[in-house]
Amino acid sequence: MVVLRCTAKLLKRLKMGKEPIKDPEPSTTVLGDWYANIVYVDRRPLVLAISEKSLLPLLVPARNLDQLPDHLMRALVERIQRMGLPDTVAQQEITRMDPFFYGKTASRSVLGSLNDFAYLLKTIPRVHPDWGLVDMMDSLGDTPCSPLGYQFPSEKAEELLREGSIRVLK
Repeated sequence: MVVLRCTAKLLKRLKMGKEPIKDPEPSTTVLGDWYANIVYVDRRPLVLAISEKSLLPLLVPARNLDQLPDHLMRALVERIQRMGLPDTVAQQEITRMDPFFYGKTASRSVLGSLNDFAYLLKTIPRVHPDWGLVDMMDSLGDTPCSPLGYQFPSEKAEELLREGSIRVLK
C-alpha cells in the first residue's frame, strides 16, 4: 500500500469525488510515501512526485490525472531500470504500491524538498532547452539534498531498494 501525499493545488486538480484519507497508515513500500504537486515547466503542466525516504523525483505529464497512479508507477519502473537494478526490484516495489491512496501532505521537510525541486525545474529549460522529462528527472535525482546529508536521491533510492530486495529474498 502506498500513500500519495498531494498538495492542495494537486488535490483540487485531481477533482477527487471524496476527501483524501485524513490519517493514512504508513506506506508499505521501500521508498515510503510519495509527495506530489503540479508544476509548470515552459507552460507545460507536470506532476512532480518525490519519495519521502529517498527524495527520488518522478515527473509525469499532468494529463489523464485519473490514471496518475499508473503514470507514476510506470515512471518509477523506468527510473529503477535506468539505475541498473534488476527488473525484480522494480516489480517488488510496484507490487508493494497496491493499493494506492491519496492523502494530504504531512512532512514540511519533504514538502520543502519538493518545492526546491520545483524551483530547479523552472531553470532547466533555460540551460538545457533540448532536455526531455527523463533528462530533467535524472538531473534532479543527481542533486545533493540537505535532508539526506547531501547524498543524491538516486543513490539513496538505490541503496534502499537494494536493501529492500535483500530482505525479501531472506
